[in-house]
Amino acid sequence: VGAGGVEEILYRGVLHHWLRNHMGFWGAAVISGLIFGAVHMNIPQFITATVLGIVASWLYEQSGSLVPPIVLHIANNFIAQGLTYVGIALGGHIFF
Repeated sequence: VGAGGVEEILYRGVLHHWLRNHMGFWGAAVISGLIFGAVHMNIPQFITATVLGIVASWLYEQSGSLVPPIVLHIANNFIAQGLTYVGIALGGHIFF
């Protein structure tokens, strides 16, 4: 819960918000999403985190609140962790 919340405050509440004031929604969403993806430091997570970041920016924009992006982030982490455990239980790393 903590890391997802902190990341959303940083990437949506600070970075996206600042970029939004300088370049509009789509520029801010794509750039903050790409930076969010890049900090995950591997290709599969880069792709999924970039998409998640753009969706989180859209949720933030539509709601005017960080709560929806934080909930999305926490749900994503929960699902990804669960799939990882399932993969390990099945005898291998079948997921990222």
